Amino acid sequence: MFRLLKWVIILGLIVSIYLYYPNILRAIGNYLILSDPLEKSDVILVLSGDTNKGERVTEAVKLFKKGYGKYLVLSGNKIAWDTYAADLMKKQAISLRVPEHSIIAIRNEAHSTIEEAKIILDVFKKRHFKSVILVTSSYHTKRAKWIFSKVFNGSNIKISASPANDVEYDADHWWQKRESAKILFYEYTKLIWYKAIERFNADKPVKDKSVETSSRQISLRLAIG
Repeated sequence: MFRLLKWVIILGLIVSIYLYYPNILRAIGNYLILSDPLEKSDVILVLSGDTNKGERVTEAVKLFKKGYGKYLVLSGNKIAWDTYAADLMKKQAISLRVPEHSIIAIRNEAHSTIEEAKIILDVFKKRHFKSVILVTSSYHTKRAKWIFSKVFNGSNIKISASPANDVEYDADHWWQKRESAKILFYEYTKLIWYKAIERFNADKPVKDKSVETSSRQISLRLAIG
């Protein structure tokens, strides 16, 4: 009788795992994605790290054309000698018929999202922006919102997050696709690092920073000491 009960329990566990494990895995994949209810904001901000297809910029332009932001802010780091992603992002936005006077391109040499957030906060304070919609890859939205909320704490700048589709990340079937699995494990590692270590450095200023401003472009050069 005991052996029969044991095998019934084992069989029940196997059936339960078979039936429910995809839902659990989907939940793990979708946990990284954050999509806030959107309201009209001063700025739509595209974070650095866009794909070759420019999906972050494309999504941000859609929101801009729907009237969700007065300005389109494009943050892009250095990707080659004297070449910044921000400049390429700006070209893409203009090609999608965003007026150049509505674009603010931020060149930076940040090495992490938290450094990028600190640079952007300085720009926003100088421009007196009070609300921002973050546009980044879907898997990056949770961590980006955490980081910006921490860095922007006390600034009275309202932050919302809006995910851009990334063709390489399939939250619902990530365990079946190598690239999606790599993205997921990498992003969870960054989440853990942020919670365990990085968030305690959110109040530390970025070192050796100089800012050049014009009506159309804000150029930041950053040297990390």
